[in-house]
Amino acid sequence: TGHSLGGATALLSSVLCTEYYKSRYINSGENIDNDTMMTTVSDVITFGGPLLCDEILARYINEEGLKGCNIMHLVHNADQILAQNKPVWDQLGFVNTGIELQCDPFAPIIYDDNDTVPSRIPWNILDHCKYLGTFVGPRLI
Repeated sequence: TGHSLGGATALLSSVLCTEYYKSRYINSGENIDNDTMMTTVSDVITFGGPLLCDEILARYINEEGLKGCNIMHLVHNADQILAQNKPVWDQLGFVNTGIELQCDPFAPIIYDDNDTVPSRIPWNILDHCKYLGTFVGPRLI
């Protein structure tokens, strides 16, 4: 899991971990027991993370790099950072890996395709740090 840049790091680290596993065990011809087989990444969940790759890299991650892994990106429409960067990502042709799910910043709610997502205006940098009713940003002591 990861928030913002940490979400991108989580995704890339998962690919790296899986590639290392493949090169170390699968391609070596070693006998692999079921416990070892379970060490691959099963889920990647990001909160307010950036779009990370173009269509070619996304296809590789979905179909090879993290094949069989559940990749979920939780976002909400009040996140100023995502709203501000969306035009750049669109211009670069960046796409999501896995699935993108709309969630509520103030309550533990994930919306499905049949739900009406409340409209919010992205204006406050702190909204980038609110996901599912939890503040996930830096804390001052």
